[in-house]
Amino acid sequence: LSPGAKQVLDPASLYTQLIGPQDTVLADKATKTTLAATQSLPQMPSYHLIAANGLGISLVNIGVGPSNAKTITDHLSVLRPHLFLMIGHCAGLRVSQNLGDYVLAHGYVREDHVLD
Repeated sequence: LSPGAKQVLDPASLYTQLIGPQDTVLADKATKTTLAATQSLPQMPSYHLIAANGLGISLVNIGVGPSNAKTITDHLSVLRPHLFLMIGHCAGLRVSQNLGDYVLAHGYVREDHVLD
């Protein structure tokens, strides 16, 4: 089982469903069912852990490239999420950095001020 499905099936967890790409219910606490994720994934597959109160955690695999990052940033910013965390996306290296260095970004800057 995936970590998300284990969370849903755990009786102590607040999460009730795991929704995968194409709105596929991958795990459901009420019916105690699990499904495998589809082999044919869209360009940016998303997964959603949903709690009974409607809150939850969403994960979107944006793939590679600044155009994908801009597209998903524009789409998600409209929803005004409590937290928006991008992992692994880097616009460029500073002179003091080398390929393979661990970089912990502490800010995200957009010149068009969409997220202001």
